[in-house]
Amino acid sequence: RKKEREREKSDSMAPSGLSMERLGRARLDARCSQRARVIANAVSQRSGWVTKKLNQHRSGGLGNNTLRTKAFEEEGKDDDVDFEERLAKLRAAKGTKGRGQGGKKAQMAKENSPKKVYDYTGETVFFESRPSAGDLAVNIALGATLLWLPLTFAALGRFAWVNYKITDKRVSVSNTSPVGNEDEKQLDVPYDEVTEVVAIGRGIGLWGDMVIKLKDGSKVEIRSVDKWQEVRDYIEQKAAEANPAKTETKTLDAKPVGF
Repeated sequence: RKKEREREKSDSMAPSGLSMERLGRARLDARCSQRARVIANAVSQRSGWVTKKLNQHRSGGLGNNTLRTKAFEEEGKDDDVDFEERLAKLRAAKGTKGRGQGGKKAQMAKENSPKKVYDYTGETVFFESRPSAGDLAVNIALGATLLWLPLTFAALGRFAWVNYKITDKRVSVSNTSPVGNEDEKQLDVPYDEVTEVVAIGRGIGLWGDMVIKLKDGSKVEIRSVDKWQEVRDYIEQKAAEANPAKTETKTLDAKPVGF
């Protein structure tokens, strides 16, 4: 009987021990899950605060970058304006043209623009001649040095094909060379287009060279012309009569400065 009673007691206590162990485990699981929730909430709050600070920093940085960009753009515009002004002054001083201004499109636009038509009928010829024979003789003599041969051939070509004609209405340069463009065969310059005449004596002053500058910036060269001082004075006089503005003439001393 005692043994049976002990067995009954042990059987009755076994389920209560199991239930207490299960209850302890359940409480432990509940505490762990509660702590996990608290930690998760803290982490989420911390991450939200960090994200907010990052967004504020980014927005402030973008604002500063925008202001800096605007300041740099304004400074760049000012620098560009100053640079363009300086470049324009430099071009005006040197008489050069900017990129694209002397290209094909600019030349086509210039050619298509209406040109003033001049009437040269009834003109009086003041001077008409080929380049100086003295210049030709000197260049032929110097051609014996072989190094001077290119200049000798150029002098021969000028004497054979180039003709100068100075009238009371124009300065005319004709070229009958079989080589070259047709537009360059005949060049007529009215006196109202002349802005400056630069003349220099060659050899011992028996002939000289002249450069006639025009209003459009182009230049007309007259090489090895006889009576160059008289021709220069005549062109200066006619240009002054045709232009209300004063025409400048630069003359260098007629000393031997080359051929």
